Amino acid sequence: MESGEQAVTAADMARTLGVSYAVVMRPAHQGAIPAFRVGSRWRMFSSEVIAHLRAKAPTASEDETPPIPRRPTSRAHGPDSPGVQNMIAVDEYLAKIDPRGRLTREETIKRLEIAGFI
Repeated sequence: MESGEQAVTAADMARTLGVSYAVVMRPAHQGAIPAFRVGSRWRMFSSEVIAHLRAKAPTASEDETPPIPRRPTSRAHGPDSPGVQNMIAVDEYLAKIDPRGRLTREETIKRLEIAGFI
């Protein structure tokens, strides 16, 4: 903490870091960033939070580029992904059991459940 520095709210810290309020509050509640409560309000010192985040940031050697963090996803991204393969299997199954598309929505759902797709 710098001398004379005032504690800021979590909303102010979020604006300083350019993130949402929830991104600041989650680690504050977990004790992962230096923060404290005054009554029911959370406060923190900007310099302490920034220093803490810098200390935890991964460092790369000069020859190494730091990896870009990626969020895991369950979306289908290509023809070989499980989501696309399942959609193809469902389409093939529907084409076999109802080639002319005459089943009602409820009948189709029931047959998909019986076949284990749902």
